[in-house]
Amino acid sequence: MSATTDREKNVQAAWSRRLYQTNIGRFFLRTVFLRRWFSQLGALYFDSAWSRRMIKRFITEHDIDLRQYEPARYRSFNDFFIRKLKSGQRPFESDPAAVISPADGLLSAVRLTEDATFQVKGQSYSVATLLGAVAGEADFARHISVSDSSDTESDRNSRNATSSAGTELAARTERLQAARRFANGLALIFRLRVQDYHRYMYMDSGTAGQLHHIAGKYHTVAPIGLEHTAVWQENTREWQSLRYDHIGEIIQVEVGAMLVGRIVNHTATTFARGDEKGYFCFGGSTIVLLVQEGQLQLSPKFETCFEEEIPVLQGETIGRAQHNP
Repeated sequence: MSATTDREKNVQAAWSRRLYQTNIGRFFLRTVFLRRWFSQLGALYFDSAWSRRMIKRFITEHDIDLRQYEPARYRSFNDFFIRKLKSGQRPFESDPAAVISPADGLLSAVRLTEDATFQVKGQSYSVATLLGAVAGEADFARHISVSDSSDTESDRNSRNATSSAGTELAARTERLQAARRFANGLALIFRLRVQDYHRYMYMDSGTAGQLHHIAGKYHTVAPIGLEHTAVWQENTREWQSLRYDHIGEIIQVEVGAMLVGRIVNHTATTFARGDEKGYFCFGGSTIVLLVQEGQLQLSPKFETCFEEEIPVLQGETIGRAQHNP
């Protein structure tokens, strides 16, 4: 897209094309690069002292201004990658109606349909699948049986399995209900490139729901990955319902990517605007915000994000809340 830097196009596109557009590349994707162990192996190196040799070159290649960050002696490349900004480097409005960006990155948006589905780069998505709820709960329920026979050990095991299945069904039903609340809403997509700041924050004061983890693959979140697979429904991700005091309920989904060994979310039940929510370890990553119909009005600067990715900084005002929850 037009906002993507030439450096990212040249460096990422070359190896991504080989992986996603050649037979041998797709073979290595399936057998190596999309596996959890590959990202974990990478994490071991990026957490080691040996990886410090990468820091200087990375700073030069991506033109990173270290004066913006807290002084530190980095023990590893990952230690550098999750470096913290100095206080005041990402100011934000205190106006309760201001909707601010939770992260640095490239912002795009898509509109959700009445059945909470959407398309990106020709790939079809559903909010239900994004949140880990599967289609066909009725079929799932038909496999749950309760016996009227005597209380044998087999019966007790069957009831335990039934109870577990019932709990899983209830969780999936809850996720489906959450997905339906976002019919005709928006999905705001923040794509974090490797050169972006990889800590993210809360957009307003409020309370947090349960944090859900969904295991998955590790596709690249670069445009070529999005063109070839439904990345956000296949990748490892975490999501949480955030009930903001002045915006209302928003669901935030953090999506891991190739070589992202960890998504680290802090434990918090209440929070203030600007508090840190978490961070991604090495690799490009994505945050998807699910916004309900009529919940916010995008600022004029970001109205074209439905057609292109627009650079955004953490704390920058991206819109205005449209009602008081």
